[in-house]
Amino acid sequence: GGLVGQAAQVAHLGAFGDYLASSFTLYDLLLKIERSINTLNSGERVKLLWQPQGVWLQSDLYGVNAKTNPQGHFYSVMLHLNVLRMALGPSWTPPTIHLATAPCQALLSLKELAGVQIQFCQRYNAIQIANASLSLPLRSIHNGQPLQTPNHYKNLYQSAPAPTFLGSLHQLIGALVSQGHPEIEIAAAAAGISVRSLQRRLAAAGLGYSQLVEQVRLDLAMNWLQDPTLKLTDIAAELGYTHPSNFTRAFKRWTGLSPQQYRQHRILR
Repeated sequence: GGLVGQAAQVAHLGAFGDYLASSFTLYDLLLKIERSINTLNSGERVKLLWQPQGVWLQSDLYGVNAKTNPQGHFYSVMLHLNVLRMALGPSWTPPTIHLATAPCQALLSLKELAGVQIQFCQRYNAIQIANASLSLPLRSIHNGQPLQTPNHYKNLYQSAPAPTFLGSLHQLIGALVSQGHPEIEIAAAAAGISVRSLQRRLAAAGLGYSQLVEQVRLDLAMNWLQDPTLKLTDIAAELGYTHPSNFTRAFKRWTGLSPQQYRQHRILR
């Protein structure tokens, strides 16, 4: 069960995987898992347990007996680890994992879990995640991968013409958001295609147009908030919000943090 879960990827999860991959941040991802896990597994429920030292992704496999079928529990935990690594990186390991099963030496020997404190015979399966990680983005729209360029090339890279259709659309919307929500007709005309064709191409990438606009706003906001000289009111205006409080509510919905909290966290790092 552990080996199969280790090999399972988000891309293998069909519509559920597409839904998770559309998350903006780890915080957004966790909320989506909690709300929709029953669409993937009718015998599993997930609850997020919020504590000062971190959040626990707590899983109850009430349809799978931990004593007679421990492999189902091992599979579930390893699959959840792979999902979390979309934001936390492929080599990330949690400080602590709880398992409802009896101790298993083979599981302890997995290289993927090296250094993890595993506590068996718990009431629920659970994975511990640091609160400081919740605002991490899942991925950039550029080829679905986070930017890995050195800091001194960052601005040059971001201002260069995007090599993909979605990347170009991302840049176009970024130039228009200060005027409010860019109409889809404007984006389609700039791309030289019909609105219906634009919607089809976005759907093929697992995106809706409104979701793309929100993702552009999040990307810009997270970038601008790293500059302490920029006022929150100016950032809100540049993102097309008529009032700073609207920006604050949207940013908290995306990340679980207010813009000020996110800025302070980035400066401390």
